[in-house]
Amino acid sequence: MRQLQQYYGIDGCSLNWIRNFLSGRTHTTRIGNVVSEPLDLCSGTIQGSGIFPLLFIAYINELADVLSEYKVTVKILQTIESCMQF
Repeated sequence: MRQLQQYYGIDGCSLNWIRNFLSGRTHTTRIGNVVSEPLDLCSGTIQGSGIFPLLFIAYINELADVLSEYKVTVKILQTIESCMQF
């Protein structure tokens, strides 16, 4: 949640909505007619959720910061504008 506040300025009701969306989730598995007991989820997002790209970017940004503290260079995207000719 700190990344969403620090990097993107998300706070207040929006931050609370995201926090509630990600907390208290469980997972069950169904094989045929048998359903497992619910297990608490402690990470990840719901597949296909529209919020996943934002959370992924926030995670990657922090990961790059942590790695840079250990002198690890991270290059995720590189612009190619200088190679484009019009």
